[in-house]
Amino acid sequence: MTQIDRTTKPLLAIIGSINIDTVTEVSTFPGPGQTVIGNGRRVSLGGKGANQAAAAAKLNANVSLVGAIGAEDEGRNLVGILTSAGVKTDQIAIIDGVATGHATITVDDHGENIIIVTPGANHSVDTMFIGNHLAVLHDAELVLMQGELLPETIVRVAEACAIVNRRFVLNLAPPLDLPEDILGLADPLIVNEHEARHLGFAPVGDESWETAISQAVGSRVKSIVVTLGSEGAVAADDQGVHRVAAQSVTAIDTTGAGDAFVGALAASLANGATLPVATQYGVRAGSHSVQFRGTVESYPSAQDLSYATSELV
Repeated sequence: MTQIDRTTKPLLAIIGSINIDTVTEVSTFPGPGQTVIGNGRRVSLGGKGANQAAAAAKLNANVSLVGAIGAEDEGRNLVGILTSAGVKTDQIAIIDGVATGHATITVDDHGENIIIVTPGANHSVDTMFIGNHLAVLHDAELVLMQGELLPETIVRVAEACAIVNRRFVLNLAPPLDLPEDILGLADPLIVNEHEARHLGFAPVGDESWETAISQAVGSRVKSIVVTLGSEGAVAADDQGVHRVAAQSVTAIDTTGAGDAFVGALAASLANGATLPVATQYGVRAGSHSVQFRGTVESYPSAQDLSYATSELV
């Protein structure tokens, strides 16, 4: 197999969560007080930071993941999975006395999911932790974060990126209440439609998504991307508004598809693509992911996506 020299590519630094995912498949979700029988169970790598790092690395990006795990064997095994995917893992700390983050995920026959996350070691990634890992920001072309870390950690990284003039991308999932000036540093802010509504970026009345997010550019954010599931995504920056339609595919499992989108988009931006091109790449990666079960194992390689890699990653 041809070896890829990732070091010649711009560095994408991802600061984010690392989880052990326990996934149970069911025919239908249980209601309150109801018990249903599962059809299958699997344990795998998870956490938005880890998922997005793996998604970007599988697309040949030069990725370094900053995060924390517990000292148990299950946590250490996740580092091996990330390394195999091509992620640089030397910035992952092992924290004694605390468990690796864990997500309990239930997936129904329609590919929809319900997720409960226990942060564990991810909450060790605090402002002091970040202070010891600032060197990676200086080396990075782009820094990506998500909403599974402490709000004050996100603020610390965003401000540090502004000081050293590094592009800061924020996937605010799940949505957190952050200061408006921190949202204003995101370039882009990436959210799904539910998160967009929570943050006040959604259309009002008959207003379109394009109109709603274009009004936010320059006033609340530098740029923004809203994912719309099977309808694709819409993005806006100072160059205009861009809608990208998704492929028509049969969804088997939507778990982690948003992370495939974000990882691909960030990898593309780090390599110098425009926001419309990067959004298109993200949509293609997400559409590919939902056709297969699992998270990292469902993410596409560069060869799986029919784009010129010189333009994207």
